Amino acid sequence: MNSSKNLKVIIIIISAILLISLVLFYKLNKETEENIFSGDDSENLDYDDNIEETATILTGITTEEIYKYTNYDYSDVDISDNREESEIQTINLNDEDSIVNINSSGTYVISGTLNEGQIIVSSEDEGEVKLILNGTNIISSTNSPILIESAKETIIILAEGTTNSITDNSEYVDPDTDETATPAAIYSKDDLYINGLGKLIINSENKNGIQSKDQLIIIDGDITITAKKEAIKAKDYLVIENGKFILNSGEDGISVTEDEDAEKGWIVINSGTIRINSQYDGISAKTYLLINDGELNITTSSTDKTISAKGIKADYYIEIDGGIININSADDGIHSNNEIKINKCSIKISSGDDGIHSDELIEINYGEINIAKSIEGIESKNIYINNGEISIISSDDGINVADSTMVSAPMEAAIDGALYISGGNLYVNANGDGLDSNGDMYITGGFIIVNSPTNNGNGGLDVNGECLVDGGFLVVASSSGMAESPDASSEQNSVSIFFTSTMPAGTLIHIESSSGKNILTFAPAKTFQAIVISSNELITGETYKIYIDGTASGTETNGLYETEDYNAGTLYQEFTISSTITILGTANSMNNNMDGGMQTNPRGMR
Repeated sequence: MNSSKNLKVIIIIISAILLISLVLFYKLNKETEENIFSGDDSENLDYDDNIEETATILTGITTEEIYKYTNYDYSDVDISDNREESEIQTINLNDEDSIVNINSSGTYVISGTLNEGQIIVSSEDEGEVKLILNGTNIISSTNSPILIESAKETIIILAEGTTNSITDNSEYVDPDTDETATPAAIYSKDDLYINGLGKLIINSENKNGIQSKDQLIIIDGDITITAKKEAIKAKDYLVIENGKFILNSGEDGISVTEDEDAEKGWIVINSGTIRINSQYDGISAKTYLLINDGELNITTSSTDKTISAKGIKADYYIEIDGGIININSADDGIHSNNEIKINKCSIKISSGDDGIHSDELIEINYGEINIAKSIEGIESKNIYINNGEISIISSDDGINVADSTMVSAPMEAAIDGALYISGGNLYVNANGDGLDSNGDMYITGGFIIVNSPTNNGNGGLDVNGECLVDGGFLVVASSSGMAESPDASSEQNSVSIFFTSTMPAGTLIHIESSSGKNILTFAPAKTFQAIVISSNELITGETYKIYIDGTASGTETNGLYETEDYNAGTLYQEFTISSTITILGTANSMNNNMDGGMQTNPRGMR
C-alpha cells in the first residue's frame, strides 16, 4: 500500500469516527435536557426490559456501532518508503548544524547526534513529511528537539533495529513572552503519526513527552517517555494501535484535552503494551475512551486529594471490549462522569477511592473484574451486572447505587436509580453495606455471595426502594442490626436466619432439604449474626434443616461449598417454607459487636 492510499484510508476512518462522536455527544446532551432517568420517565424503565436497549439510552450508540467505526485495522499501513532512492533525502546530524530546517514534503532519513539542536518542520505544500529516525540523538535546552510548525501530515518512523533518543533537558521559555516556548520534546502543531519497529526514548524536563495540537495516531514502536508533566498528549484525539510504551509522568500519563468541539476529545486503544506511572490520571479523555485490546498497567500516586489521580477516566463514556488491565490508583480506578460499559476484559484494581465509578450508569456484560482494594467497589446511579466474574473488597459499600449529587447521611432519600443483576458470579467482601441501593434492587439471575459487615451500623443488603429477587442464587452473611430481607413480592423464596449470638468467621452453616439435598454449605469470611439466602431450591411447603459446624469436602469458592458430602454438626433449627419470605429468629442490635447500629424489621415483615 503506498503512502497516499494510507492517508486516504486514515482520513476516511477518522471522518467516520468524528461523525459517530458527534452523534454520541448529541445524545448525551439530549439526555441531560430531557432528564431520561428522572420524574415519570423512570417508572417506564421496567427492570426486566432488554438490558442492552436500556443501557444505551444515555449514549444513543450500541456496541456494534462503536465497533463499526473504531475497531479498525492498521496492519496494512506502510512503514517503509517505496519511492525512488532519488526522492529520499539523507540527513546526517552533527553539532555544526544546531538547527535543521525541513521546508517541504518528502522523506527524510535522519541519523547522528545534535548535542544542542533542533529539527524544525515547516512545510506549506500538500504532501506528507516523513521523518525516518535511523539512530537519532537530539538534545535541546532551549526548545523542542523535534518541532513541527506546519505540515499537512507528519509521519515519524522509527527504523527497525535502531534506538533514537530525544531530550529536552531544561525548562525553556520564549525570551519575548517569558512563556514556555513549546510544551513537548516532540511537538506538532498539525496532525502527527508515529510508527515503525524501532525504539524511541524521550526525556522531557521541560513539560510533555509527545504532544500534538491536532490528532495523534501511534501505530507501533517501542517508546519510553519520562516527562515532567504529561507523557503523551493530544488535543483533538488519540489512537494507539500497537507498540510497547513505558510512560513516567509528573502529571497525566496519556491525555486528550479538547472540551469545546463535540466531534473530538476521545481516545481509542486497539492493542499494545502500555505501562504508566503517573502522578495524575493514568489515561484521561474529554469525551469517550474505547479500549479494544492490549495490556495496560497503570499506577497513579498523587497524595494531594485535590488532584485527579484516577487510573482510567473519560468525561462522557468508557467502553472496554478486551484486554488485560491492571490499575493501582490513588483515586478511582475507572471513572466516568456519565457511563461505563465493560463487555470483555481482565481487570484488576487496587484503588484509593472507588474501584469503578460512573455518575449515571455502569453496565458489565462479561469479563473478569477483581477489585482488591477500594473505598466503594462499584458505584453509579444505575448498575447493570449481566455476566462476568466479579470480586470486590471494599472498606465501605461493595456495590452502591447513589446519585452523584447526594450528600452522605445516615438516612438518605430514595433515588430513581437501581441495581440490576441478571447473571454472572459476584463476590463482595465489604466493611460497609454489601449491596447498597439508594433506589431499587432487582435480581433475576447470577450467583451472588456477600460477606458484610461485622458492625450493626451497616447491612449486607441495604435498599431504599424495591428489593425483588426473582431468580439466581443469593447468600448474604452480616451482622443482624441492619440486616434486610428481599421484599415479600419477590417471585423466588428467601430465608433470613438471625442467630442468637455472633458466630465466628469460618463457622460452617449448612441447610439441607428433608431428603438430604444440599441447599447451602457456607463458611462466611467474617463474624456474622445473620444469613440471608434466596434460591430456587427453596420450595414452598418443603421442610429444611439448619446445621452449625460440621465438616464439608468438595469444591469451595469464597466460602461456599458445592457438595453433597457434609458431615453433620449441630442441628440448629428445622423449618417449613410457607411464604415467599421466611424469618427465623429476631434481628438484634444489642449484641456484643454492636457499633452504633439500630434495630430494624426485615423488609418482608413490613
